[in-house]
Amino acid sequence: MMKNLIFLLTFFSFFILACNNSPTETPDAPPAEVSEEQQQWDAFWKKFEKAVAQNNVGAIVELANIPLRGNFFTDEKGDGLSKAGLIKNYAKIFEAQVVQRIANIKPNEWGVITTKTENDEKYIGLPIGTEAKILRFEYVFNKGKENQTESTQMFYFAKINGEYKWTSMVIAG
Repeated sequence: MMKNLIFLLTFFSFFILACNNSPTETPDAPPAEVSEEQQQWDAFWKKFEKAVAQNNVGAIVELANIPLRGNFFTDEKGDGLSKAGLIKNYAKIFEAQVVQRIANIKPNEWGVITTKTENDEKYIGLPIGTEAKILRFEYVFNKGKENQTESTQMFYFAKINGEYKWTSMVIAG
């Protein structure tokens, strides 16, 4: 009797293992729906990224909301950077390390802000309640030395009149 019990337990154990180890097919999950808003953003970003990589000043000017706002660009009247000013300052804005970082940006490196105050509106040139995507590049100069300094360059992008644009750049530090 004991031999029969052992045989049955062994048989069922192998049977259960065989059933559990057989490959099972699972249908591929359908691709996640990408919103129209995300598609618009992705198309804009690809154009911007390509223009920067190709050093295409004209394309960048077309992708910018002129006057381009930010503390780096504001003139004595409080106006942002004109088309001519952007062309003139292009090399200063898109230095080699900025171009490289834009080429290697990852989705998790983006921030989002919604303008809430008149100061926000003036500072980055977007109406109150506007959502902007922020790309931050942090730099450390003279790292580990007594005269170490840190700086952050922030690019702001937002939808203006139905199209994404580069709206402002702020340098802090």
